[in-house]
Amino acid sequence: MNDKERPYVLHTNRELEMMLARAKPMAVFAHEKVDGFEKSDALANQDFAPHVAAGTLSEHVRTRTISLPSGTAMDIDYWFYTLKGEEWRVEAYWLLIDFLHHRGGARN
Repeated sequence: MNDKERPYVLHTNRELEMMLARAKPMAVFAHEKVDGFEKSDALANQDFAPHVAAGTLSEHVRTRTISLPSGTAMDIDYWFYTLKGEEWRVEAYWLLIDFLHHRGGARN
């Protein structure tokens, strides 16, 4: 399916653009702490920093440690960006992640 066939606009790699247009209240990016995979890769090279510094957006970072099927632990950083006044969404999303990892059957 190409973009013209979709009944909605994809957010992928357009999160910052949509947030600045106030069409998206929050964006979330996950970054597995693996050598060679940088934060900018997780953010699809979108530069949120100047907008956080200007106070247009807020940034929240949380880390979760999961157990891989091999038993090895891996840390995952989650970057949350919200419009001002939408920070409550971070806690709501984090509660969902917690539920999925602890009660929803995912390995933690």
